[in-house]
Amino acid sequence: MLNWDEFSKKNAIADAVISGDKMKLSWKGFFEKNTSKYIWKADSDFSALSDKNYIVINKCE
Repeated sequence: MLNWDEFSKKNAIADAVISGDKMKLSWKGFFEKNTSKYIWKADSDFSALSDKNYIVINKCE
């Protein structure tokens, strides 16, 4: 289990760009305050499946 108190609530966990009905999400991970590093960058639910560094999220109808 993750100790959520160790992660920054100010540092972004992802970057997103919206274009029409799609959003490109680039996962950064969780920023650990005591090490000043992002962790859990890989193997998350938001990892890109191809050679791209983002996933595309489509708007549901």
